[in-house]
Amino acid sequence: MKYQANVALLVLTVSWSSWAAPQTAPLITGFECADEVKEIIHLIGRGDDPKQFIAQDVQTELSRQQPGSVLTKLHCEGSPELKAATSVDYTSGEKVLSRLSVSFPVQVSVEVNGETVEMAVDQLYLAENLDQAEGRKVTQKFIVK
Repeated sequence: MKYQANVALLVLTVSWSSWAAPQTAPLITGFECADEVKEIIHLIGRGDDPKQFIAQDVQTELSRQQPGSVLTKLHCEGSPELKAATSVDYTSGEKVLSRLSVSFPVQVSVEVNGETVEMAVDQLYLAENLDQAEGRKVTQKFIVK
């Protein structure tokens, strides 16, 4: 009796690369103070969860200024400061919100090159042209005190 065998050879190429350890989420505290602006915070165009978007925006700014920086702690120090401006709707004659500025006083801890740096920061958002259907503009400022 004769047997015929078909043999296929499977070769897998395996490569190893070094990955950076995943960044842990920063410790975020004190944002109960933002509860007083929860009804209008969406107007600045960053969402409705200040602790989330502020942490993201601060990390982005830290990385822009010093690549490799890691936000480790973010603490809201007090109530956000609100400033608003109105314009007159020419159709109805009523005042309408045209600009909104919200500034969050935060304490930031950042790890840079193995060292921890702490900073007092005002994370400021300015929404403009809120009275127009198009042309709305939101800017941010990262102000180290």
